[in-house]
Amino acid sequence: MNWKKLSFGGLWVLVVVLAAATFFEKSFGTDFVVRHVYHSWWFVLLWGWVAFSGCAVLLRHKFRGALIALHASLLLILLGALLTFLTARRGVVHLRQGVPADSFQEETLHGKVTARLPFTMRLEQFSVRYHPGSEMPADYETSFTIQEDVTGSPVFGTVSMNRIFSYRGIRFYQTSYDADGKGSYLSLNEDCYGIPVTYAGYFLLFVSLIWMLCDQKGGFRTLWRNPRLHRLMMLCCLLVPTSEVCALPTLREDRAQEFGQLLVSYQGRVCPMQTLALDLVRKLHGSDRYQHYSAEQVMAGLLFYAAEWDAEPFVRVKDAGLRQALQCGKYVSVNQLVQRDVSKDILGDVSGNVSEGSYVLQPYVEAYYQGKHSKLNKAAVELDERLQLLALLRQGSMMRVFPMAQSGDLSKRQSVEQSEDMVERMSLGGTVGLSCEKSGGRSSCERTCGEIRWYSPVDSLPAGTPREQQLFVREAFSWLYEYGVRGGDDVVLRDMLSKIKNYQKRFGGDSVPDPFRLRAEHWYNRFPVVGMLYRINLTVGLVLFLTLIFSLLKNRPLPYVRNPWMRSGVWVLLGGVFALLTAHIALRWVICGRLPMGNGYETMLLLAWLVLLLALLLYRIFPVLVSFGFLLSGFFLLVSGLSQMDPVMTHLMPVLSSPLLSIHVSLIMSAYALLSFTALCALVSLLLFALRWGKTVGGALTVRDSSGECSLYSRLLSLWRTAFRSGPIRLSGEGELPEGRLPEWRLAEKQESLLLLSRLFLYPGIALLAAGIFVGAIWANVSWGRYWGWDPKEVWALINLLLYAVPLHGFRFFRSPVRYHLYLLFCFLTVLMTYIGVNYFLGGMHSYA
Repeated sequence: MNWKKLSFGGLWVLVVVLAAATFFEKSFGTDFVVRHVYHSWWFVLLWGWVAFSGCAVLLRHKFRGALIALHASLLLILLGALLTFLTARRGVVHLRQGVPADSFQEETLHGKVTARLPFTMRLEQFSVRYHPGSEMPADYETSFTIQEDVTGSPVFGTVSMNRIFSYRGIRFYQTSYDADGKGSYLSLNEDCYGIPVTYAGYFLLFVSLIWMLCDQKGGFRTLWRNPRLHRLMMLCCLLVPTSEVCALPTLREDRAQEFGQLLVSYQGRVCPMQTLALDLVRKLHGSDRYQHYSAEQVMAGLLFYAAEWDAEPFVRVKDAGLRQALQCGKYVSVNQLVQRDVSKDILGDVSGNVSEGSYVLQPYVEAYYQGKHSKLNKAAVELDERLQLLALLRQGSMMRVFPMAQSGDLSKRQSVEQSEDMVERMSLGGTVGLSCEKSGGRSSCERTCGEIRWYSPVDSLPAGTPREQQLFVREAFSWLYEYGVRGGDDVVLRDMLSKIKNYQKRFGGDSVPDPFRLRAEHWYNRFPVVGMLYRINLTVGLVLFLTLIFSLLKNRPLPYVRNPWMRSGVWVLLGGVFALLTAHIALRWVICGRLPMGNGYETMLLLAWLVLLLALLLYRIFPVLVSFGFLLSGFFLLVSGLSQMDPVMTHLMPVLSSPLLSIHVSLIMSAYALLSFTALCALVSLLLFALRWGKTVGGALTVRDSSGECSLYSRLLSLWRTAFRSGPIRLSGEGELPEGRLPEWRLAEKQESLLLLSRLFLYPGIALLAAGIFVGAIWANVSWGRYWGWDPKEVWALINLLLYAVPLHGFRFFRSPVRYHLYLLFCFLTVLMTYIGVNYFLGGMHSYA
């Protein structure tokens, strides 16, 4: 009995079941697949069959210690999962202030049931800690007591996100809370047997992966000593259209920059107005600038010169069907969509608000919300949402630039004399304003004065706010517009901007970012390098990739290896691109105050950075990787710039604020970077095979062999047939090839070399992928009490690991370079499914689309 085939046959069945389950979950819901697939008896038996037949293979053959330890760790992990499945208890307990709790809702295979606790719990306090200057939660914390009996002393416990509390083998995790803040939900997990065994498996796995890569007689180190691989080591702009310039009224560029330096509470954090302006212009127009106007000038124009800018075809209409329905071009003016009604905005001036029956998009929007979700109606709703941003800007609710303490008792921190000292008369026609300038000493609003919130001119202000301060908040922008912008007095304009800045510094407290972080954000906004880098990388990568193919076909050394000037130029360009991307990521790190790994945009940047780093480190060893590095990083940066990727910087959810998350994402992205190199090796090898006799005749690619000329379709058919012959590739044909063509034995050698190079990346790629998956499992267990939840992203990451591990098990099928590379291309499609398909189609807890 061939236990190896039986084991991998079961593995293939398991892969198909896992993939199908994610699509069933999309259609029928999570509870359906959990009950009928993941927690079913036949699914457990399928895993048991794979584990049993794998053990039989290990017992019948002799393997090196690293491989035995690696497979033993996987068996331990499966055993731990089985013990958790059979013995663990999991549920949720709801705590309310003043109400003792002695029961919880236990999760079983048949649903939730009420179960008794071996003790009584009482909620002492629940609190939410917010990020300074915003309403975005930074952490949730629950304090409670546990009482075993009436005579015993209570045990105090505290849980928060990423901080658990254990008592008598029961682990408590913060899950949710009541809307009134007087109740809290805690998850509890009692798993005394499964967790220790699983963690022992994780530890053995990490040790065995390092052992496998360092073993002198192992497969990875043997590849480095292969002479064919050594011979492979020795081998070796897009224009931006400009628009017609027309004069639109707005602030001068230097004044617009000062306006952009004001601070605003946006997306849950305090940032420069420049950031808000960039996002607004990107949403409305689709780019960082409009004509020769900066984002700050555009925002100032939309705010202070509404009539002129509303007549400008500035708003982008993405959908061609909507453009046809509205009979407009790619860009449309606000006046084409909205009829005016007389009302006032925050500037006290006539504003363009939508009056009933005068909105061009109204029929489409109403039809969408009535359930008619056609493509045209969806496009109209998307355009309507962007126009609402303009309305929010002019109404003032977007301009949250005025910080205030939430203590509600400012008199305890500020005396009457201090309040009078911070108020002075402005020489603007007798208008009263608030000056935050002070001759010396410390600010009257100490940094510890209560909780700081940021308000817009139209928000309800805290009770107890001094009248003068209220007046300044309500009228500051009106004064700025009336006496500085419309009055044309540049001195007053600068003075008013300065007063708002001083107000923010004085009352902002800890919510005001430090000057270094603000400078970093100004630099980050001023030099958006991603758009430039993906154009450079794709262009250079495509040129070098075509050069690589041509050199391999002609059996010539690579030009950028042979020529020292060209070699130095490519290295300098690669290093410069890497340095720019490093600076961009570092600035984002400084601005966010965390590792930039929290969304799809940031992980794509990290993936591009890792690819460039690998190409830079291995450039002299494997010159062929230069083209791979440029091309792959260019594609990753291109994807990061798509409209689906959201580059807005926000605070992470509390559950994501864990160092284990950073390690998890770093390992996974490093693995994907290495596996993407295997995909390009496969693409080069298959292109060499398909084009080895190729030449162009009348614009159509043909090949010449013993039967004459045939089409590209016939050659691809031949490639497919060759892929499924048994044994290593053996190219047929007698005699000499045309001059300058690649001899078949040279082609086979280069394909074998590319196979070796691919396997060289495959070993550490699989190791990093496995380590990343199981570090993520540890993080999940620490954060919410389960190390595996069968989320679609988890399932597809497991599919990646299982599929990529197959070629390393010595099957004859993979001795043919063609079959090996075709298989790796298929595997890379599952990586794309994991990253793109799950995010934008299947969804789940790991989706950040």
